[in-house]
Amino acid sequence: MSDEYRQFRHIVRNVYTFNFRSSSIQSLAIDLRACLDVVTQDMQQFMQFLKQLSDE
Repeated sequence: MSDEYRQFRHIVRNVYTFNFRSSSIQSLAIDLRACLDVVTQDMQQFMQFLKQLSDE
C-alpha cells in the first residue's frame, strides 16, 4: 500500500499531472483511512518506545 502513495507523491512533486489516472487517485483516496490508521498506530507505538527509553 505505501508504495502506491509514494508513487503518487512522486508524480505530484514532479508535476507530472498528465500521468494522473482518476481510477488510481480514487483507489488511494478510498484506502486513505486504513493508511492513516496504520500510521497512527505506528506513531503511538513509537511514542511508547520513546517514553520507555526516557523512563529507564
